[in-house]
Amino acid sequence: MLLCESITKKEKKKKKIEYRYIFFLFFKKRRFYMLVIKCQKCKRKIFKYVKIGKGKLWRCWKDRIIEDFSIHDGKNIKCICGNLIGFDEEKCIKLKQHSFITSGVKT
Repeated sequence: MLLCESITKKEKKKKKIEYRYIFFLFFKKRRFYMLVIKCQKCKRKIFKYVKIGKGKLWRCWKDRIIEDFSIHDGKNIKCICGNLIGFDEEKCIKLKQHSFITSGVKT
């Protein structure tokens, strides 16, 4: 089990550029939401994610994850408390329903 390492200044700058790109790309074409995905049990942050469109959150596409606070244990994605959040696939993370909560603001 690996805990995500602290983010350096260079990586933060890169993430800001990616976020600006996503914002520019989807601002006029589609609705998108900046969501914070939290653990259902302990309420800790797991992801900061950009969701495009309406509907339930079934999977998180890896290129839309802004910040990752989760533990990657093989193909399992877990919270620090040990709660299973989802399963790692090639391009996305398939989320286990009722193991997370979302909060965020429409932008």
